[in-house]
Amino acid sequence: MTEHGSDLDRPLADADVIRTFIDLLFGGCDGWTAVREFSEKGNPQKPPRTPFFRADGLLADHVAYEARRAAAAGMGLYIVPGIVGGEGKAKADDVIALTSILVDLDQGDVQAHRQHLIDHLGLPSLEVASGGLTDAGQRRLHLYWKLTESAVGTDVAAVCKVRAQIAAKALGDPSFGSAHQPIRVPGSIYRKQGAERLVTIEAARPVEYDLTELAEKVEAMPSLAADAVDATTAQVKSKGPIAPLLGKRVHENGADGITRFDALSRVIGYWVRRCRDGHLTKDAAWEEIASYNQACIVPPWPTERLKLETNRIWQRDETRRQPGERPDLTEDALALEFTRRHGQGWRYVASWGQWLVWTGTQWQRESTLKIYDLARAVCREAAANCDNLKLRAKLASASTIAAVERLARADRHHAATTDLWDRDAWALNTPGGLVDLHTGILVPHRPSDSNTKIAAATPRGECPTWQEFLATVTRDDVEL
Repeated sequence: MTEHGSDLDRPLADADVIRTFIDLLFGGCDGWTAVREFSEKGNPQKPPRTPFFRADGLLADHVAYEARRAAAAGMGLYIVPGIVGGEGKAKADDVIALTSILVDLDQGDVQAHRQHLIDHLGLPSLEVASGGLTDAGQRRLHLYWKLTESAVGTDVAAVCKVRAQIAAKALGDPSFGSAHQPIRVPGSIYRKQGAERLVTIEAARPVEYDLTELAEKVEAMPSLAADAVDATTAQVKSKGPIAPLLGKRVHENGADGITRFDALSRVIGYWVRRCRDGHLTKDAAWEEIASYNQACIVPPWPTERLKLETNRIWQRDETRRQPGERPDLTEDALALEFTRRHGQGWRYVASWGQWLVWTGTQWQRESTLKIYDLARAVCREAAANCDNLKLRAKLASASTIAAVERLARADRHHAATTDLWDRDAWALNTPGGLVDLHTGILVPHRPSDSNTKIAAATPRGECPTWQEFLATVTRDDVEL
């Protein structure tokens, strides 16, 4: 679809496409999968969501649910394209099985690069249009070659090596040389810079490839990157594509048209940005930097010097961030402040799409948008204490206020399920307290009793009318 369309025009997550993708990537596997939801560029920054699911018959349903959830939140949906060793484990060393060779073609003449790969490796088992466009307007593609057998043990490293070689030779994204690099899920929604497009499967084929044979083909395949580096040495020295540089050995004294310092600075900057955007941890970024130094810098820099330069670039990146990225003034920080103030008196039930507020006697559905007024007060206070005029306007904007409210919904202090409410049939809530109908004892109101209903009167004093009624209907049978 469309840029800036109406709600009716917006694309919806496609469960059938997701199932096709999941079946290809995880069909027949046993273990855990790592799903990732990241904020898209041009959208409000939100904390990443990182659920784990078993690779079983329900996996496609779980991922489809996450795709709908991510689309509603303006986030992108990704998945680590392999089996991980357990719930909560998603580092490179935690990936225990890979089922395909893949490449992300995200720059240059994507169609020419795709044809180059088909000519030398064969037709991909799956071709995905990721939703993004190159500078020339071509659709970015993810290509997968399904393996005849899952790569496990030492073969996981072999798959990563082949993926790195493909990226280097076909000008793909070099990040997929890492086993744990997540990839965008087909059937989810691409939401960068105001664009909203369905991530589609362009072709799916029942073809599989032997890992050893495919590795040999990749080894023999001529490199597009080599030509690109030779033709664009000046561009590589400044701000050209990073992929050719990652596939190029750089010798001391500028013998390759670029110095070791310039090459390392660009590569370090690349991994710092990838980390900042949430694609990998700081430790993983350092591993990538150190690996590049050992593999491509001749001779490699000493580790201590490399660390000093890396830390310098980290610090420079921190100082260049926009004021709105200050940790104490992010939407996440404001949402935490909202919960600190109102965590006791407000609950959100996602199934109802409803906030409930504690009145002192019962939980009441809130229908006057008071929650936005409370979020507005938090944002207004933060804006009043901010000296930066641009940031002050952003903090007080309707989009920030709405983002704070949305983030607060998921906070465990607020989140509640439907089965929590009015669950004790023997507890009668009255204006004067809660009556235990087993004993007749009246106790004070408590939020933890989770009552949304309340009687009109409190039991107290004499009740001659009721006593007279009982005597009449029982014919004065006291025992009855």
